[in-house]
Amino acid sequence: MAKQVGIIKLKGTIGDLNFYNTKNAGSLARKAGGGFSKDQKKKPVRTMENASEFGRCSKTKKAFKMALAPFLCVRKDGELHGRMVQLFTRIKDQDRINSRGKRSVGPGLDTPRGIQLLQDFQFTPSCNVMETLAASEDFDFTSRRLHITNFDMKNVQFPAGATHLALT
Repeated sequence: MAKQVGIIKLKGTIGDLNFYNTKNAGSLARKAGGGFSKDQKKKPVRTMENASEFGRCSKTKKAFKMALAPFLCVRKDGELHGRMVQLFTRIKDQDRINSRGKRSVGPGLDTPRGIQLLQDFQFTPSCNVMETLAASEDFDFTSRRLHITNFDMKNVQFPAGATHLALT
């Protein structure tokens, strides 16, 4: 990825270059590309399969995010949506029961790798809760219980600007 340097910042497409801005990396440029080939326009099977699977992942992500809404409104992360779509797409890829175009998140979560992907997901990558608490945790997927051990309030590493800590 090329980075734009200078006083003139471009946005849009010039020739075969796309110019755009990102929150973290700033102004970037990349070679234009993509689109559909003639074969893809004549035989849209793969495109329809991908769209179908993506739609199922998006619905699952929405339901998951809505269930967590009371907890997510406190901390804003402009990248959470994209990271969650990526997570559920990877979990869907673990589905070995259904054929391509019919894969979904549920069967992917039934695999050890699918569970591991969900366990490893960081909702707040810039602020790891367990590192802040300086404690050990174990989540039991069967009982859906989180067990926190070795918790000592003296060892809590509060992030800069933090004013409160609540455990419920």
